[in-house]
Amino acid sequence: MLISPPRLNILQGENESYEEWLNHFMPSTARGGFPIGSYGQWHLGLHLSNIVGNSRTGEIDICAIADGIVMISQNSGDIQPDVNEHAEPGATYRRVDSRGVVVLRHETEIGEGDEGKIVYYSVYHHLGIISENAQKLGMPIYRKELIGYPGRVGAQPGIHMEIFCTEANLKKITGRTSGDLDYRNKNGRMNIIYGDVHFYICLLYTSKKKIF
Repeated sequence: MLISPPRLNILQGENESYEEWLNHFMPSTARGGFPIGSYGQWHLGLHLSNIVGNSRTGEIDICAIADGIVMISQNSGDIQPDVNEHAEPGATYRRVDSRGVVVLRHETEIGEGDEGKIVYYSVYHHLGIISENAQKLGMPIYRKELIGYPGRVGAQPGIHMEIFCTEANLKKITGRTSGDLDYRNKNGRMNIIYGDVHFYICLLYTSKKKIF
């Protein structure tokens, strides 16, 4: 399963490592935190503003995190006619929150058989502009392909990023739907290879010396 950040790796300096880039890329705004937003409401994603800085719409690429199919695509409509009775003829205004959104459906395999096949979704919200391909419902989008460009989140440049799946798929991924994994008393799954694989090698001695 290959998953990439929604923005391609653009290092800020010659000596910046990928880990350093990812650390300053991921922090979200307090207003759009996970799982609780600043107003005490459930918020099932992150508002990412560090990825765009002070950029204007159309300057930063937002890309698909994995191969998928376009399920939902809604243009932003950021610029709206100003219908206020005191507005000048033809006047417009910009929304505080951009309404552009794309939802992709992803299928991948993390092991053998039906238990190794999973489906999950990625959401890209508050987009200012959506790419032409990401507007075609039912059409494929490939990992790192352009989805669109950031819009505004609370009057600041940014996007809402979210990944979710059904409970059945969550159980396939983690081996459970809640609580801790009982790895002390139960053997791990043999047909699922998602995540890291660790081997414990004990010390082996002969009568004269340690072999390894």
